[in-house]
Amino acid sequence: MANKILNKLMEMMPEGKRKEELRNKLRQASKPQGSKGGLHDEFSLDATGHILIQQIDEKGEPVGVLADQDNLVVNGSEEILLRAFSGDPERSIYKNRKPITEEVYHVALDKIIDSEDGQNTLVVNQNDLWKAVNDEDFEVEYSYYPNVLFVKEEESLIPGEKAFSVSTESSPDSAPIAAELYSGFTNLFIGLGDGKNYEVSLDDKRLEYKGTFTDEDGKKTEEKDAEITFSEKISNFELAYESGNDTGKIEIYINDSLKETIDTSDASLGVGETRVTSKEISELDHESQSTVRIKFIGSLDESVPYVKIKSIKWDALSEERNSLIHEFENFTTEFDTPAVYNTTSIAPYTVKLEHGPLKEETVQVSYNDIEFEQVSSKEDVDEGKYFVDHKNGVIEFNRALTNVLIKYHTTGQNIEVKKVNQMEDFDVEISVVDETPVGTIDGSNTVFTLENKDITRATVKVNESNLNTEDFTLDKEKGIITINQAPVVDDKITVRYTYFESVNKMVLPFAVDTEKHIVIYDQNEEELSKVETRDELGSPGVFYISESNTKVVYISKSTLSSETLKDVEVHYHSKEQPGIPTNYKRSVILKPKDVNQYPWYALDKGTIQFVAEFPKDSPQNAVTIREMGLFDGPRKEDKIRGFKDYPVKAFSLVRVGDSIKNESTGLRVTWTITLKNSKGEHFKGGQ
Repeated sequence: MANKILNKLMEMMPEGKRKEELRNKLRQASKPQGSKGGLHDEFSLDATGHILIQQIDEKGEPVGVLADQDNLVVNGSEEILLRAFSGDPERSIYKNRKPITEEVYHVALDKIIDSEDGQNTLVVNQNDLWKAVNDEDFEVEYSYYPNVLFVKEEESLIPGEKAFSVSTESSPDSAPIAAELYSGFTNLFIGLGDGKNYEVSLDDKRLEYKGTFTDEDGKKTEEKDAEITFSEKISNFELAYESGNDTGKIEIYINDSLKETIDTSDASLGVGETRVTSKEISELDHESQSTVRIKFIGSLDESVPYVKIKSIKWDALSEERNSLIHEFENFTTEFDTPAVYNTTSIAPYTVKLEHGPLKEETVQVSYNDIEFEQVSSKEDVDEGKYFVDHKNGVIEFNRALTNVLIKYHTTGQNIEVKKVNQMEDFDVEISVVDETPVGTIDGSNTVFTLENKDITRATVKVNESNLNTEDFTLDKEKGIITINQAPVVDDKITVRYTYFESVNKMVLPFAVDTEKHIVIYDQNEEELSKVETRDELGSPGVFYISESNTKVVYISKSTLSSETLKDVEVHYHSKEQPGIPTNYKRSVILKPKDVNQYPWYALDKGTIQFVAEFPKDSPQNAVTIREMGLFDGPRKEDKIRGFKDYPVKAFSLVRVGDSIKNESTGLRVTWTITLKNSKGEHFKGGQ
């Protein structure tokens, strides 16, 4: 790397002793060093690395190893080292604590609080007190803004030491204490990703075609033994193909060994009817090249005319994709890491999934390494077959089973359930246009009745002419109109009026995404109809979303009995909660517990070590980790207080083998990066 780049990066550091030391080292390294190596005007630094992923328990003790390997990709490691050594006041991070228990701590100090002019203040550095507390007694968050708590001196039980407690409330004998300054240096974060795959253009030059293929919304061939081949370093790939009642068979070879045979035909589909089906091949060696061959072999009866490949997805790394392919999100709809379930012990033998509603055609069930078949009716459930209630997330089998592996996707809808008699009554003013009232038109009858009551105002027309208000009277409560001069035969009466309709008001926890479908099921599990205006709320079995507050839904009372205890269900999408919360966020690099340096680094060895921990419930579902990234900040959705949304980039990416993290598994990631010169010697800062 050129010296001018190092100089540019050096300017990122604030002025001070540390910057001057490194500047001197750079000047020293720029001089000719003979055979000693070191930095010259032009030479390359080779970044190597190592990743260790350990399972940890609640106390942070290692209980197993998930990955222990060299990095495959380390990008921008030189900038990581310089940024880690530098300070950045804009990015000082604080460790905010909030007490969850009332505890007393002891510290070897002569005095903690002093009072001057009626103001209590700490006479010690707040970090000296924070070192004495137990983090398990606090809720802990990292923030770019410090919070303020209050310290109170307590009766000491240890001679020669002072005792103190920490509270969120002030008292006459307490003093404010700021949050611990966790680090004044640039703070780095580690993120996790499943690195599952991404779609590759079927015209990608890395795909080699043998035989005749035509472009028909995919790649179609009718030629037996036609093939698609590619060679890449991948851990998994996914093949999507067209299923129909006149399609053929595919063989998938990995390094010339037959891995899978797929019959794309489906007798349940009608003539000309098709659907897209996917097959995933995983657990490949991502550290070595895999040659994949997709071959059309015809069919069992030799009469099937074609196969059509719809898409190919893989997780191959390339220069333009040197970033996390898919980092875990704050919300998810995809549960692709198989979770273990047991059915009920008595019939019907069912599994109730934690989340739903389920997306059609996404449920996959395996038992003892056998893929089960999904059927469309409960009556068809048999050995090796299952039925799915997508709405309620229930899977039914023909017998009791243990250790069933299930993968599925949800629709991303939120479900809110409420009993009718717990809904709020709400009066909505509704408009009615040109209603013909009930009453005989015979020249003598003057009384006419409207369909609704509780009228607020009305306009009456006879033969398209508006009556003056003195020409009729209106009983608003009963909805009865009395016309002073009785209409004669062939006269036409119409009324335009507004009235109050009492409806059920339901307040949802999240705003409705009105661009997507919303479904409300009544107490009889019938779907209500959505209307566009509140004037239609008087119709039976309808609902309306408030224009001013899309968290509010008004439901017609005409089909709901307020006396019933049955539930009404609302299924809706929301941008505020676009899926199931995962509790995931990037993990701040841990500060060393024994050495007051951040992070761990050894300048004389040209290495820097980053350690981060992901607690047992982050994410809150089983995931397969295939990659990790090192970043110079959090994500906006991680909601780290005080984050100014500056550009955050991945400095480094590592691909690891498939590592399963269950909800109950905590992880410690230890990431070591080493710089070597062109001779393979460790960079030693010019020494």
